[in-house]
Amino acid sequence: MITIRAYEERDLEALLTVWYEASVIAHDFLPATFWAGERQAIVDEYVPIADTWMAEMDGRVVGFAALIGDELGALFVDPAHQGKGVGSALMNHVKSLRVRLTLGVFKANTRAQRFYEEHGFYIVGETVEERSRAPLVRMVCDVA
Repeated sequence: MITIRAYEERDLEALLTVWYEASVIAHDFLPATFWAGERQAIVDEYVPIADTWMAEMDGRVVGFAALIGDELGALFVDPAHQGKGVGSALMNHVKSLRVRLTLGVFKANTRAQRFYEEHGFYIVGETVEERSRAPLVRMVCDVA
């Protein structure tokens, strides 16, 4: 059974582990050096301003989603638990909190784009991610 709960400070290492393990697989088009810099940005910049939700199975953190206003800043699932409904549970939870959600997903990450489309998101444009300079697809979901 998947449980969704609010982030607590004690979750930081589990969040970073899930984020890193999922990121290097989903974003193999970015160099490994990119992720080292991003780790500190998550700790210093994003975690303090995000409303973050943790997914647990059997008391173990297996995923998380982070909202910054109406922006879905992150949704990551431990690779060992992907395809088991964790991402959908997180998505359903954050959708219950907003009337509209936006997000940016790397254009090369077509698997994530399909996941978001399955959850009602549609493409509204393209941009470039500042730090990596990689193309991003901008997506929107009107929840209400």
